[in-house]
Amino acid sequence: MKISLRELIELVFKTYVINICIKHLFVYCKFQGLPLLTSKSADNELTTIGITVNDAKQILEKGFNCERSKRKEGTLERCIRKRGKTVKVVAVKSHNYSLETDCWLIIHAGIF
Repeated sequence: MKISLRELIELVFKTYVINICIKHLFVYCKFQGLPLLTSKSADNELTTIGITVNDAKQILEKGFNCERSKRKEGTLERCIRKRGKTVKVVAVKSHNYSLETDCWLIIHAGIF
């Protein structure tokens, strides 16, 4: 099978982007020195209530402790009052195998 130089460059570039650049090119919001990521359900919840991961980071940093129920040790549950409502963000320390590092994972976000 003969491959042109252009095809070879495209193939190498695609492989490079997929396998290497994913963990180096994306800029992650950081909380306490670790990347702040979201679970799929938390990402949907953030979108539904109209806040970004950066907003969630601010809530985790500046919000008050609002634990309503017992959660696993090491779980952060922080709230902030906004326009007469309370916005809650819940995060746990986790490990991301794609990034090969520990991270904070937002597992829940909501308004009540």
